[in-house]
Amino acid sequence: MITRYHKLALTAGFGLAMALTFSCSSDDGNDNPPPPVVAISSSDGSSSSGGSSSSGGGSSSSGGSSSSGGIACAAWGDWVITPATCGTKGVRTRTCTSDPSHVETEEIDKVVLTSTQFCHNNKIGSFCGTRTETFDPDLYECKPSINANGIYLKAGITDSRDNNRHYNAVLIGTQTWMAENLRYEADGSKCSDDSGHLVEDGSSFARCQKYGRVYEWLIAMDFPSECNGILSTSNAKCTINTPHKGVCPTGWHIPSNAEWDKLVHYVDGTDDEESPYDSETAGIYLKDKEGWRDCGPTGKTYRCEDTYGFSALPGGGGSGNYIDYVGRDGNWWSSSEHSAGIQAYYREIIYDNYFGYNYNAFYYDAVGKSNNFFSVRCLKDSP
Repeated sequence: MITRYHKLALTAGFGLAMALTFSCSSDDGNDNPPPPVVAISSSDGSSSSGGSSSSGGGSSSSGGSSSSGGIACAAWGDWVITPATCGTKGVRTRTCTSDPSHVETEEIDKVVLTSTQFCHNNKIGSFCGTRTETFDPDLYECKPSINANGIYLKAGITDSRDNNRHYNAVLIGTQTWMAENLRYEADGSKCSDDSGHLVEDGSSFARCQKYGRVYEWLIAMDFPSECNGILSTSNAKCTINTPHKGVCPTGWHIPSNAEWDKLVHYVDGTDDEESPYDSETAGIYLKDKEGWRDCGPTGKTYRCEDTYGFSALPGGGGSGNYIDYVGRDGNWWSSSEHSAGIQAYYREIIYDNYFGYNYNAFYYDAVGKSNNFFSVRCLKDSP
């Protein structure tokens, strides 16, 4: 039987034993206790034996042990941040310096796009008007003051030959076109006065300012007169290059039949492989909203929508020293020649259905290389 006396004696003996135990030093003479064993989680989430890891989501870059996301580490390195891009979250990553096999990754803020924005090569751009095409926002921009739907080349075109004259240019499909007719005063090019007479000076004429200058095919191609009436392959001076610069500024060229066809197929939504190609509807989308008689996007007899900012105007067509059909007909040279070599191709938009033509159409035709004067639209060289 254990009495109260016996219990007191046992308690006193146990306390003396504990006191003696904690008064002892370690065998190596160090008065400090041995360091605790910290459990380090492996990359698959498992832990090593012998001790427990610390808890909590905090972390420290140096000293002591810490854990975050289930990984315990003596010291973490600095965060390495991959910024958020279009429509995706950014990421930050850090590595355990005491055990580089342990890496912690976290998502950070996401770039949220509005309904009017798009991503192009991780860059944010804004749609132009009702267009749904994306483009490089470093190179192109919307210019609603000119045309809400136009995707305009930011730099435009600067013609150093012509007192640094500036032209607008628009992206249509994968092509970049001048958004106005060329006005460079090449030798032999002409302008029309208000009576339709063609003169080589006259750059200040109202018609010249509005419609640009007109050129013979030989002048547009920058060919000598000896190239008239012969195939380009029969004389080295008459070689048609691909692309062919002609009178266009550096980096731009006279469009070939195939390049005109690519434009027309894009705007009328067809994939016909015929070349050259007549479109019955492309004129609707390429004509300027103004400048064509009784034509506009709404409330007019004919449709002129200028859907892409090409802004075609009816500058007419000339022969000899006179130009006709100004205000009702637009004509633009191609760099392609007819198979016989006597003629060259051009493209045409007309005012009405005279001669049975469709007012909404965009046609091709061929005429003599000299003594016929048409407008020039330059196309940007491919990269």
